[in-house]
Amino acid sequence: MSVSDDQPPGKLEASQQGWEKFQQAKKLLREQRNSLGASTMREDEAWVRWEYSPEEWALFDKIDWGLRSVLFLVLLVGDTIFFLGTFLPWIVFSSDYDLARSVFLPDLVLCVGFFFALLFSGPTYTQVRKRHIARQKLPHTVTFSKKGVWESGTFFPLNEMYEADLEKVTLTSQPPVLRFYFKKWSWDSKGSGSSLLTSLRVLVPHGQEGEAGLLLERFQTEVIAVRKQKEERGRQEQERRKNPPEPRSYDHF
Repeated sequence: MSVSDDQPPGKLEASQQGWEKFQQAKKLLREQRNSLGASTMREDEAWVRWEYSPEEWALFDKIDWGLRSVLFLVLLVGDTIFFLGTFLPWIVFSSDYDLARSVFLPDLVLCVGFFFALLFSGPTYTQVRKRHIARQKLPHTVTFSKKGVWESGTFFPLNEMYEADLEKVTLTSQPPVLRFYFKKWSWDSKGSGSSLLTSLRVLVPHGQEGEAGLLLERFQTEVIAVRKQKEERGRQEQERRKNPPEPRSYDHF
């Protein structure tokens, strides 16, 4: 920046002060951008990455997949049996209407009950099966971040807008297992959303029990608590919009 020799002293000082303020503002803007960039990087960083032995990986798959797959199979077979059972009485006891009806009604009730249980467990089974398929690949690792969990490189959201909302995290022992309870969201073509409360189990590898406890606390404080605070502020803002404060000043006519 150049200033002519015949410029008055007052204008020269003002010009220098303006240039210094411009440089200060430029420096502040650069610092803000760097801070924002660092924050974004921290947001995407992994919190924890665990590696598993083949034996631990097999146990992990059994814990998350085994019981739920057996339960779904039992419901499917049971519903099929009772569905067929609603027709058999009319064939076997065709000559005795009252006896056929007495056998048909319990079968019908059980068939309907198993059907709704199967219908309710279907979405959960789909999610568990997806994780089971992912665990058939390498590497045998699990990575955690603020957004969710990666099992063998496949992402399963726990804290993603319009996808999942983490509600609760627990840590059990013998074997140590982290269990994440979350709402899984689904959307139809009209934009209407529905949620399903489900859970995800992760076996804690040997020697990582202390790290699992710290991870649990971090999900509770940095994910669950933060989301609840945002939801509370949103509710308060809605209440203020419904019932805004009465103005205390007014124009005089």
